Amino acid sequence: MENNMLYPSLEEISIAYHSSYQYKRKVDEIRIISRAERVYKLIIEYEIVFHTKHSRNQVDHVFLKIYENKSDVEKSYQMNHHLWMNGFQSANYSIARPLHYFQSYQAIMTEKMRGEAMLSYIMSSTNTKIMESIFRVAYFLTKLHQISCPKISSTFVNRSKSNLENFYHDLVELIPSQKTDIEAVYNMLLHHSQHLKGENTTFLHGDFHVDNIFVNEGQVTVIDLDDHFRGDCAWDVAYFLSQMHVRSYLVFGDFDQFNNIADCFLNAYLLFNPQEDPNSFYNRLAFYSSRSLFECLHYEICILKKKEPTLLQDFIQQCQRYINKKKN
Repeated sequence: MENNMLYPSLEEISIAYHSSYQYKRKVDEIRIISRAERVYKLIIEYEIVFHTKHSRNQVDHVFLKIYENKSDVEKSYQMNHHLWMNGFQSANYSIARPLHYFQSYQAIMTEKMRGEAMLSYIMSSTNTKIMESIFRVAYFLTKLHQISCPKISSTFVNRSKSNLENFYHDLVELIPSQKTDIEAVYNMLLHHSQHLKGENTTFLHGDFHVDNIFVNEGQVTVIDLDDHFRGDCAWDVAYFLSQMHVRSYLVFGDFDQFNNIADCFLNAYLLFNPQEDPNSFYNRLAFYSSRSLFECLHYEICILKKKEPTLLQDFIQQCQRYINKKKN
């Protein structure tokens, strides 16, 4: 994909960086230090040495994200700019600052997030610091769900509209011997989706998990809003919780090692959102969590081609555990 993508010259990056800081940072050196291909995009990291009126030999890092699809880059830049200009740059929480939109290259330049990835932070910090950061994560999501974004359509193609039937057929094709168990979960999800009550739609991150959250001296920075859409706030919460359980499984071999962190996050979110009816919220949460895990099972087996003998049964049992938590 990289060979088909044009991207700005080092001089263009330098000029954009200089102007984004109101010409207060003069670039002395700039170099590319990494490239990474993602689905439908290319991410390049630059190291920039600059000086100001009062200091020299300062070092900064920025990311350039180049999109294959023009509508994707426009949507992403508009949303990141809107959030940055509407308070998502506080001492407690922030997004990665959008620096420049290279329209002709279908690319966005942003600050590099500072600090430690959330999962690494969880594994290395004290319980008190972890819980404080989790509270900030829940508060960030609350503020995100409250923001007014009239340009976002609920009809955008997004993860919540992924076709369960495709997941089911792909899994059965790869593991036909497990068709009965896969079909049972698929039918369970179809059944519960039909009984899901309508809810108010709000702005959603769309890919809210620990790999997209960084912690730096107490501040939480959230990145990668490319999958944002309008929908039920419980969807973002459920996705975060299910991904915490998946990380627990992949690291420790069971889904429950991060339960205290997941519970802290959920309790904090509900504390910040007293307007939510607990029974209704828990029912929606149970369905979305199970659905998200079914999608993750598809990703692990059909995309990553993992062949651990117990993986499928473990994920299916966890899907059922989520649904069993529904409040009848």
